[in-house]
Amino acid sequence: MERLRWTLPGVLALWAAAIGLALLPIPFVGSLVGLAFGVASWIAIVALVVVLGLVGRNRWVTLSTLVATFVLAAVLLNWSSAAPAAYFQSHRALFEHAASTLEPDDTYQGAELPLHLRTLSASGRVRSDESGYFFPQWFGFPDNAGGYFYAPENSPKGSEMYGAICQDPDDLGDGWWACGMTRP
Repeated sequence: MERLRWTLPGVLALWAAAIGLALLPIPFVGSLVGLAFGVASWIAIVALVVVLGLVGRNRWVTLSTLVATFVLAAVLLNWSSAAPAAYFQSHRALFEHAASTLEPDDTYQGAELPLHLRTLSASGRVRSDESGYFFPQWFGFPDNAGGYFYAPENSPKGSEMYGAICQDPDDLGDGWWACGMTRP
């Protein structure tokens, strides 16, 4: 029982660090480099959770915290660069919730998402204009981006994406589009 007293706080601290890491606007989020960094971070977190569980010598605690860690990783890891349509579909309910509750903000940076939805955008912000909302998933250098649009009236073709122009958006259904998500 004594080991369990410090195992669970250790796991909770790891989860808090993982959530904090996911909410920070880290460079290269949404890129393959960012995905590699995120996967490496989650592998380290999973390994530390297993170590804490094994040291605590309670396999049920180890198994349950491991499952919860994988669930956190599935929700918080931005893997949109690997499979843009699948990532969107797996997070669709969150994107729809964000689009239905956001106030329009046409400033260059856009509106800041609520804390629980910040991982839906590489910057934690959503930009809006006459076509709808833009959720950037990656930023290029010196300036451009790619991401998801909610444009229920028309295609976002021609919309500005932090320096790039949306050319050939992919229709994701019900007013949702991906643009600039397939990069060479």
